[in-house]
Amino acid sequence: TGGLNAIFNDGGDGDSYFNDGSTVSQGVVLNDGSDNLTIANADITGVTVLDGGDDSDVADGFVDLLTFSGFDGSFGGDLLNWEGVIFDESNATFTGAAITTPTVALTNNTTFRPSNPNFMLNSVLSVDGSSEFNAGLGGAGNVQLNGDVVNDGLLSVIDDTIGDQLTGNGNLTGTG
Repeated sequence: TGGLNAIFNDGGDGDSYFNDGSTVSQGVVLNDGSDNLTIANADITGVTVLDGGDDSDVADGFVDLLTFSGFDGSFGGDLLNWEGVIFDESNATFTGAAITTPTVALTNNTTFRPSNPNFMLNSVLSVDGSSEFNAGLGGAGNVQLNGDVVNDGLLSVIDDTIGDQLTGNGNLTGTG
């Protein structure tokens, strides 16, 4: 059943958009099929889960893609079952404890900030030359990147206090 969800898709391929000025709360569950969800500058602070569908494995033929495009805000709901997450021209703060997906890409002047002091990114991270992954949390924390990192931009722990750590548990390549 759909339960308490803002959007529920029983199956099949789907494209969903949260446009500028919209407000979405509760869950988004897209289930089987290849699904695309694009979030522009929508208010998603009340979202409890963004679930792409069946799993995060491309071998089954279903590919689910979550794109934050021009997003400027924070969110902390669970991100489940996405084969890829893209932040494009976004200024995003993630308040949750972890993101687990095969790939996360920061493109076109994106700044991504985890605000949980023990945030874990369990993904391959790609940062283009105009974007930044900022793990500076305003205090002591240990952000973990558990996957390879292709960095042509900036990985940072810069803030106004000391004590932040950024731990990489994968290969680091790139020009940044």
